[in-house]
Amino acid sequence: MVILPASVRGELLSLAVLAPLLQADLRAPVSDRLFSVDASPQGAGVVEAQVEPGLGRELWRFRYRRRAPPVLGMSPFADGCEGSELGAGPRPETLFGDLSESLVWRPCLAARYKAVRSINIQEKKARLLLHRKLAADRSAWDQRYLPVHDSAVTLGASARGRSSAGALNAIARQEMAHGLGTGIRLGGGWAESFRQASDGMSREGGIPFPAPARPWVACVRTAAAQGDWVLVRRVLEDRYEWERQQLRLRGYAHKWRPV
Repeated sequence: MVILPASVRGELLSLAVLAPLLQADLRAPVSDRLFSVDASPQGAGVVEAQVEPGLGRELWRFRYRRRAPPVLGMSPFADGCEGSELGAGPRPETLFGDLSESLVWRPCLAARYKAVRSINIQEKKARLLLHRKLAADRSAWDQRYLPVHDSAVTLGASARGRSSAGALNAIARQEMAHGLGTGIRLGGGWAESFRQASDGMSREGGIPFPAPARPWVACVRTAAAQGDWVLVRRVLEDRYEWERQQLRLRGYAHKWRPV
């Protein structure tokens, strides 16, 4: 007879208790509220912006997912990233970074941390704070949201639902509880730190003034406002393909596609 460790027995018991809640609404609408989430040693900051109706659904196709390659702004484009097989060279700008810099952001929440811990833990806590704020609003339930991060660790752990680090796992469990009880699902996109609109909020600073929209961003937003979803998808997929080509030129190839 094999005696299971107490931690394993606890997880199996939790699974049995939560089994009635293990469901997902595949038709849950995607909100058109885009969030920027960031953290610093001092605290966390979250800002939000409204995009054209229906555009959130199209951007959701380009969220970071489990086993997705480092593309659309993931770590190979970050300065000094760990594990990158790409050589040095000009850094391509990212889809969510391009979009973020031209949006009109407004404050959502700010918090101060009592203790300084690993920045990855601080980033994950900031995401949890957003989840709690949405869970407190009944009208926000049963929807999908797309927060933008500059932390590949946070996005990876959130996409997998777990982490090899115990401290991140503890935060992930709290986040999962909010999702199970409210039907709120958070995706994630990646943007460069210097284009994170919430960076100032995490450091008791301000929100950056919107920059002129890049041509492809202006095209996507205009087409979305006019309801031309064929054009929206074509431009987004062309922009994605451009980033794939930049990766290929720097020695990285993959077969992942947005869904």
